[in-house]
Amino acid sequence: TATQVSSLGETVMQGVQFVQCDGSAEDQALCRDLNISATPTTLVGMEVYQGALDRTDLHHALTVPALVAQHLADAGVVLYGTSWCGWTTRQRAIFGPHAGTVPYVQCDAGPAQE
Repeated sequence: TATQVSSLGETVMQGVQFVQCDGSAEDQALCRDLNISATPTTLVGMEVYQGALDRTDLHHALTVPALVAQHLADAGVVLYGTSWCGWTTRQRAIFGPHAGTVPYVQCDAGPAQE
């Protein structure tokens, strides 16, 4: 992990989350949830890339969500969802720091109570 960070540079690494699977309890749980068993593994948004990434691969992984989010916004797409919905959360996570580019409407305050 440290080798990849140093080879890519800090500027390229903005928006990239490195997870130490043998690190904190939170990181270990994330590794289990995403079935990460190999290192290095890079998490960009909610996409998992196993193995070392070069600058081109990482640039692609970082820019595609931004381009898609901008295209959707330009086309007038609005994301309707809820904060408690796993699908809404995942979709917004895929856009990463660009999630705010696509207009979002919160549909209700919480899951239905029965």
